[in-house]
Amino acid sequence: MGRKRSRQPGRVQAPPPPPGMALYDLGPWPVDDPGLIAATSFRKLLAAHQAARRGKPKTAAMDRFDLQRETALLALQRSLRDGSWQPGPYRQFEVRDPRPRLVSAAPFADRVVHHALMAAAGPTLDAALGPEVYANRTAPHRRPRRHLL
Repeated sequence: MGRKRSRQPGRVQAPPPPPGMALYDLGPWPVDDPGLIAATSFRKLLAAHQAARRGKPKTAAMDRFDLQRETALLALQRSLRDGSWQPGPYRQFEVRDPRPRLVSAAPFADRVVHHALMAAAGPTLDAALGPEVYANRTAPHRRPRRHLL
C-alpha cells in the first residue's frame, strides 16, 4: 500500500469537471475580457511571433507565415478576439536520439498563439503551480536531487 500524500496548506484543489465536460474544456473566453484584449494586441502577437521563431530551424511553414506576417498576425488577432480560433492539426514524427519516441509539433501559427497566451497567463500560472512542476517555468526552478538516488 502506497503512502498517502497530505495536502499542502494554501493549495486549492479544483473541483471535478461536470459530467460530459473534459477537464481542459473551459468554454469560450469572453471577448470583452481586458486580459484577452491585452494578450492579443498586435505588439504582443509580434513579440510572440519572434519568440516562436527563436532557436528553431527555418521551415517552409515559417517562411509562408513570414511572407504575410502582418496579415497573418491580424487574422490571428481577429480570430482570437472573436472566439473563432481553432488549433490546427499537429504533425507527428519520430525522433531516435537518445531513444526512439514520437514527437507532436503544433503548426507555426499555433506556436505564435501559445507564446502570446503564455506571455499573458504565464506569471499567474507560475505563481499558482507547485514546486513539483518543472515544465514551461520561467523562474529557475531546480529539480530536487533526490531523484538521482
